[in-house]
Amino acid sequence: MSYFELLHKKYNKITLTAIEAANELGISKRTLERMIKNNEFQVKSIDRGHRKLYLLKSFAMHLEAFEMMVAS
Repeated sequence: MSYFELLHKKYNKITLTAIEAANELGISKRTLERMIKNNEFQVKSIDRGHRKLYLLKSFAMHLEAFEMMVAS
């Protein structure tokens, strides 16, 4: 099962909040924000008022790419 399928099944939606994304990575929301600001974590997002929502498909693709990088 792909990361997208696992995350979609877990959250039953196509976006993640910053807190959900950070929790999946095992880091704090602030660390996630810093990584994005420094271009260390490039995930597509949409703005909803004062909140940023991360696209689940983009997030899952990033996790899969990281897994492949670590496995090599």
